Amino acid sequence: MIVIRDNYVFNTGRMCIGLGGDGTMCANNITRIKKDVWRPTVTGENATHGSSTNDNRAIEMRGWRWVVDGNDVSTPGKIADIYVNANRNSGPQPCRNVTIADNTTRSDGILIQGSPASKNVIRDNRHVGGKGRITNNAKAKLSGNKGC
Repeated sequence: MIVIRDNYVFNTGRMCIGLGGDGTMCANNITRIKKDVWRPTVTGENATHGSSTNDNRAIEMRGWRWVVDGNDVSTPGKIADIYVNANRNSGPQPCRNVTIADNTTRSDGILIQGSPASKNVIRDNRHVGGKGRITNNAKAKLSGNKGC
């Protein structure tokens, strides 16, 4: 298992922590992304928004069997702080055995998606500040989450 833990990441663009594959733990990290920075799309001609986010996320994971635990994350704008997306441009991909627990989000919350999906858990997370949400497109069991 790969372990990414106990880091403070201050970022001016793209993603703070990115991981993929089978079995990774991402724990006890603090991430901040500088506000009011122009983040271009890959063409360099437009600002990122919507599906052209160009990976401006605090934590992005692809694959399966992750543990995301005890992180304190924040992103500018309407981008999920914790972004778990097993799907690819070519279509849906499996999202299984993912645990997102005991994290603090400060911007737009948590997104998880993938299909087929099983044994995913989002529990005991806390959102601080404005409107946070959990976008659950991977049949995750939700419990004990506050503010989202």
